[in-house]
Amino acid sequence: MADFVLVVDSQLEEIARLAEQVEEFCDSQDLPPKLCFQFNLCFDEVLTNIIQHGLGGAPGRTITVRMRTDDAAVTAEVEDDAPAFDPLQRAVPDITADLDEREIGGLGVHLLRNMMDDVSYSRVGNHNRLCFTKKR
Repeated sequence: MADFVLVVDSQLEEIARLAEQVEEFCDSQDLPPKLCFQFNLCFDEVLTNIIQHGLGGAPGRTITVRMRTDDAAVTAEVEDDAPAFDPLQRAVPDITADLDEREIGGLGVHLLRNMMDDVSYSRVGNHNRLCFTKKR
């Protein structure tokens, strides 16, 4: 079992730093490149939404990212202090509709749900906590 923790500032530029750290962690744990790509894509979607929508683009707020790996799975957790918001309560987007007819938003959560084996949300004190797991 191995753990990874990184605290990032609420700026979109921090997502690239996170991606580098995730790749290093994945390499150190001999995780397949595809799995690393999937986690980085999900982190990009989740953090972009937190920064732009949850925190209104305000820098200086912290987002904590954790990863844990064991023989069975890789689990990630993203925690922020934005107002309470459960992204899993969003309706599933209609990806078959024409682009002009689609509602804005929801594709990142759709992607997360489809790439990961388990996704959960909880509100812990004044923090949002989104967890997602991929079996190895």
